[in-house]
Amino acid sequence: MLTAEIHGHYVPEARNSEDYLTSTVFGHLRYIQPGPFWDALFEFAVSEPIRDKRVNASDYVRQRSGGPLGSFERLDAIFWPEQKSGTPDLILHFAGNHSRSVVILIEAKLNATKSGLGEDDQLARYLRALDSLGDLRPPLPADAITLAVYLTTVDSRNELIESLEEYGDNDQARQRLYQLQWQDLINAIDQTRPNSRLEHLVLEDVRAFLRVRSLEYFCGMESADKIPGVLEADGEFLEEEPLFDLDSIPTGLGIINERWMHAN
Repeated sequence: MLTAEIHGHYVPEARNSEDYLTSTVFGHLRYIQPGPFWDALFEFAVSEPIRDKRVNASDYVRQRSGGPLGSFERLDAIFWPEQKSGTPDLILHFAGNHSRSVVILIEAKLNATKSGLGEDDQLARYLRALDSLGDLRPPLPADAITLAVYLTTVDSRNELIESLEEYGDNDQARQRLYQLQWQDLINAIDQTRPNSRLEHLVLEDVRAFLRVRSLEYFCGMESADKIPGVLEADGEFLEEEPLFDLDSIPTGLGIINERWMHAN
């Protein structure tokens, strides 16, 4: 389906599905083993301020494990793992070459916001789930380094603050909850030099798919020389031959000083 959408063939009902978007993108990215892409991606995942400074998820992993995500041996992607407090969209499990593995829980949204309020707050529930990895199905190493990433199309800091207040807002909690935007995936891909032909194809396809979905940041005009110049005298022709006379002014417009119009 990813290739079909890139070429303009898509199922309209699937375009607003968070599950479809998540499985399509990360179903391809799971073939990118630990390396530069994952470190670049999670550098864009940022926490709420901790002593006036935001932490990114890649630095957090590096500090806790002693190495970057790219130094792990393997990556397992687990879609919709079961847990008594709910079903998160995805878990990325980085393992091997370190004494402790890393578990990154991802809750992805497209047009919706998180579900639940108060004790039922979705992100707070998932933070609690990371406190009990043995309750997940399939189970994960109980001593793993854990963090949660809230993946959205817009800034989600207000939702994160609510979840932190419900879970217990302190420095340790803020180091384990991060916001990331779908648009950041393209930036991470652009910063990555693929290690193989396969990685190149996967990353190029994911980039193209996200662009078709308009999930990229606005980067301004392509070239300033394409913007037409406007000269001071360009409107002088209106003084001699106005576009409207008093009898042909469209409904909703009024006259100012017999020369300019405004919407009523």
